[in-house]
Amino acid sequence: MKYPRTIALLLPAAAMMALPLAGDVVSDTNNWFAYPVGPSGVPVDLSFLSKDAAGNFVPAGAHGFLVATNGNFMFEDGTPARFWGLNCTAGAALGGPTRAAQLADRFARMGLNVVRLHHLDSWYSPIIDYNHSDGTTQHLSEQSMARLDALIYQFKLRGIYTVLDPWVQRCFKAGDGVADYGHYGERGNFYLHPWVYMDPRMQELVGQTWSQIWNRVNTYTGVAYKDEPAIIITEVINEGMMQRGANHVSRNPWITTFTNGYEVWARLKGQKTNVGMSIISQNYGEANLRYYIDVCHAFYGAMIARLRAIGLRIPINANNWSSWPWEILSQAGYSFMDTHNYYGGDQIGPGSGLGGLWLSHPPGLYGSPFGTFAVHALPGAALTSSEWGNNPPKTYRAAYPLGVAAIAAFQDWDGFTGYAYSQSASPASTLSAYEWEADPVSVASMAAGALVYRRRDVRTAQHTVGFTYLNADLWTLPWQNNRERDLRNTRGFNTMIETHKVLVSLTNTMPAGVVTITNFTVGQAFAYQNTSTEVLSDTGELWRDWGRGVGLINTPRTQAAYGNLGIASQAFSTADCTFNISTPYAVVSLSSLVDAPISNSYHWLLTAAARAENYGQAANDTTTSIARTGSSPVMCEPVVGTLSARLGPDSIVMHPVRVNGTRGPAITLAVTNGIATIDLKAEHRTVFYEIMVIPEPAIAGACAMLLAVRGLARRARRMHRQ
Repeated sequence: MKYPRTIALLLPAAAMMALPLAGDVVSDTNNWFAYPVGPSGVPVDLSFLSKDAAGNFVPAGAHGFLVATNGNFMFEDGTPARFWGLNCTAGAALGGPTRAAQLADRFARMGLNVVRLHHLDSWYSPIIDYNHSDGTTQHLSEQSMARLDALIYQFKLRGIYTVLDPWVQRCFKAGDGVADYGHYGERGNFYLHPWVYMDPRMQELVGQTWSQIWNRVNTYTGVAYKDEPAIIITEVINEGMMQRGANHVSRNPWITTFTNGYEVWARLKGQKTNVGMSIISQNYGEANLRYYIDVCHAFYGAMIARLRAIGLRIPINANNWSSWPWEILSQAGYSFMDTHNYYGGDQIGPGSGLGGLWLSHPPGLYGSPFGTFAVHALPGAALTSSEWGNNPPKTYRAAYPLGVAAIAAFQDWDGFTGYAYSQSASPASTLSAYEWEADPVSVASMAAGALVYRRRDVRTAQHTVGFTYLNADLWTLPWQNNRERDLRNTRGFNTMIETHKVLVSLTNTMPAGVVTITNFTVGQAFAYQNTSTEVLSDTGELWRDWGRGVGLINTPRTQAAYGNLGIASQAFSTADCTFNISTPYAVVSLSSLVDAPISNSYHWLLTAAARAENYGQAANDTTTSIARTGSSPVMCEPVVGTLSARLGPDSIVMHPVRVNGTRGPAITLAVTNGIATIDLKAEHRTVFYEIMVIPEPAIAGACAMLLAVRGLARRARRMHRQ
């Protein structure tokens, strides 16, 4: 029997009630168009970013080994280094020579110069022979290693560097002689936490595999991996979770190992002894966390020593995952800092459903778009993010790669590899989480980002703001303060990330020699109050209004407007462009494709992306999950509106770029007093446009020669400054 219930709610005057929709939520895609970049490849070609003046690829490694010094990466010959790319994992990384050449070509066309190879020891033709006749996991698969040789070689030919992380899902067998075998998960190094931090046998086996991999001579290059300058960095452990793993220690010999280890440490450090199981069950308190740090340091130090003994010369970092300040402290002091950050959660959520437009994110709201990167920006340390993303099927993902590129360039961070381009031995035709190859809007945003970041279109901040920790703040965990005083979630910190360069000291002072215009403690960053919903970089090149969810990039060579452009119902202007876009949410970016400002160029790339979904995709009635995945082809929402741009010459044409890379019919642009009017229409059916000047041949040659001379002069000045 059902009983009626009455619920009384006291709501603010402006409150509204949204009733659940009946059935699935389906986008109106009647005027959308298919743009299947997965099967067809990258439509544009930005490979010139990795070529010399003669148009030839500069092979990866041509400048010598990478070194980390004075807070940044550079090559041995003094050339500054900055890396923009994606991950290739499992099946994609070990898919064979044909797939290797295809991936390298697509990366080059997208303007990328780094690939991170990941999950090499996991499920798809792993580099470890898990079926060896001796019943151990101590041998490499020759077939898989030959495929890895081909992949590294193909990327090297196109000027694309490799981040090699050769273990993430290592598991053991009975023949390996690991204590308590059979009570670890059979897939994933997450199941080896925290045991691998303390067990010499596990460390010995991992080190043995490392030795086999790094000493291997590539069959295509004739160079051992350890001597290959095209391989730039590596790490000790992926997403190491020593402390969180400790919560699951429930069996011997590990209970005894963990508790006895603490007792020995406590006596040496003058800390409380005889704590029993609390060192496992109580993951807080300064003494416990300091013990965890020392366990981490012992592990990282021992494993880095193994890598150096093998002969590695490249920068090595400890770990790439942290939730709490003490975890950052445990990773400090090695070659560089690395972190992972998935804006809005790995797939859908948490808490953000299919939404999560970063441009609408207030600075003090949990899960900030860039705070997790920036909290690892320690003085004197290069900073990378080996995994990041706002992945399919997130609705507003097209805005995030371009935003990451702009902020990373502004902060002068060193390398970003989104996760992931592909995990498959062949290109997919539908969207899936953790794969961007089939996603036209992510491909478009990554390409636009390559120009912003690699070409340094966005300048580095002019001033630096420091953030320091009082001792108590280092040992405070998020659940103890509802995450409010976690530095990465504070208003002051996130506002400064978009205003000035930020540096974080894990002490109560900034190091000697670090010049800042002001310093904040964590408490001061938490107490910071914004006077408006707008933030402007100190270079004047980046602007955002989180109240309206819109942002601008305003540099000489790239100018963009992105976010809720149509919802804002107004035009947004940069130095040379006015964006009047009617599509509710869009990312529109105009870049000069030569070494000249937009207003003095003769060749431009226009990127226009909005939403993209599998054909027939549907969300549930609360848009918190996908109810129907849909099928191929991937459908794109057209960006509609007008862009006025100061391009100069009178004779300019625009070509929509088809998905196969060919130009669509030429559209002559109306030009008045040097201002070209660009009408973006649904009928163009593209996310890329190529724009070019059509002068007389003699004039074209003169323009090209003049711009080439200017480019050489600029390069000469840059080299003189270096």
